[in-house]
Amino acid sequence: MAVARRGWQLVDTFLPVPVPPMPFVYHFDFVRDGEPVLTVERLWGLRDRYVVHVRDPELDPVLALCMAVGLDALQSR
Repeated sequence: MAVARRGWQLVDTFLPVPVPPMPFVYHFDFVRDGEPVLTVERLWGLRDRYVVHVRDPELDPVLALCMAVGLDALQSR
């Protein structure tokens, strides 16, 4: 699966026409009492890239990183 995803990204790099987006990009919001406390996004690229925003200063940053790793592990790759 990872090889197919990398191949798709290479096609996107070398073709002059737009290629439809891959289904492997995601965005998760973790909400407490109606307010977002953590946002995790997976970005496009040849390597896996994530953006983790901790919006609640009371949230432990280690917990935020563990959630990002757990979301990656749930993709079963």
